[in-house]
Amino acid sequence: MISRTTFYFSRTLNRKFYSPDGKPLGKVKDLLIELSGSRPRVLAMKVKIKGKERILDFAQFELIKAVTQYVIRCNELVDFQIPETSHSIFIAESVLDRQIVDINGRKLERVNDIRLVIISSGIYVIAVDVGLEGLLRRIGISHQIKTFLSWFNLTLPSDYILWDDVETIDAMRAGIRLSTPYSKLHTLHPSDLADIIEDMDRKTQINVFSALNEEKAADVLEELEDKTMKDITEYFEGEPFTLESESSYEIKLRKVGHGKFLYRLPFGGKVYSINGMSTVIDDDCMSKENNESLKYVILRENGKLYNRWDDLGSLIF
Repeated sequence: MISRTTFYFSRTLNRKFYSPDGKPLGKVKDLLIELSGSRPRVLAMKVKIKGKERILDFAQFELIKAVTQYVIRCNELVDFQIPETSHSIFIAESVLDRQIVDINGRKLERVNDIRLVIISSGIYVIAVDVGLEGLLRRIGISHQIKTFLSWFNLTLPSDYILWDDVETIDAMRAGIRLSTPYSKLHTLHPSDLADIIEDMDRKTQINVFSALNEEKAADVLEELEDKTMKDITEYFEGEPFTLESESSYEIKLRKVGHGKFLYRLPFGGKVYSINGMSTVIDDDCMSKENNESLKYVILRENGKLYNRWDDLGSLIF
């Protein structure tokens, strides 16, 4: 049987760590985890020793449970050099108190604590705590609150999200390059992903949208509310547009980074300005069904299509 011990990151954050003979050496400030494996493994610990921060090899640390707390022991101060090819993040910096995407619940959540497990091969992140108990634990009163509630036969509900269902969205904001940024988001339906993006701040919206492939971005764009679409459009407005193939043309038009969104037509089509040419994408233009709404695009004698255009040229798809 494999022995497993779980603990919360809040139990170690800003706690003192000691030498084997019990001498205090410094304080724990963060944990560095590697994201490339099937489970995020702890590689190093960021500490503060005599006012200076150092990153130490986690292989030299031990966590020893003492009643309700953990004693952190460091056998030797060995500096850790983060490899250039490492796909790693500091969890206090990029996960704790940050928004993450709950892939299974298809919504944004705020991380109040992080749960880790100790096994023979190392220490791994297994879940994030997004519930009230995690927040109370952080400020050190969860035990008192749980005791008080027990008098009335009440409990604090737990709210965990397994790491397999977590997508971090603040790593790239911090300039950290991941091997497959936001890879889990690609598994979501475009409408669900659009709803999540709409709840993000503008900078995060840009980061997430930029990481999507063209086809996914096109599908998500169609599901966004006008305001969010306009915000993202304005950011990408200056990117050049290039015609590569007929099949990718519509995708590039719909991907906001390759054109300026102007407005939506009454029948639902979106109008873009692409290099001085007004362009409409209409997914229903070849429909054989009768539609009472008039798509008032008139073919004039000069060969141009008109509704009202802001540019000299015009195209419709």
